[in-house]
Amino acid sequence: MHFYSKLKKTHLLAAHRGFRALYPENTLRAFEASKEPFDCIELDIQPSRDGTLMVLHDETMERTTDIDARTPMPRPHHLYEYDL
Repeated sequence: MHFYSKLKKTHLLAAHRGFRALYPENTLRAFEASKEPFDCIELDIQPSRDGTLMVLHDETMERTTDIDARTPMPRPHHLYEYDL
């Protein structure tokens, strides 16, 4: 069904951060898997320091990345403090 046709439905079933029950959240795999049975995907986009838009749900990068192992900078690690 075309997306705009789905908007006419009374209820939409959204995959929050993709189909994260089966795959890591906000990954291409999670988004691909959510095509069926979900009507749409909800995701969060934030800019990095250089203005690149990236998909990140959390306020900081600690939970979903290996940022602690990659930098000696102290926590918290906000995406807006880093370039792509």
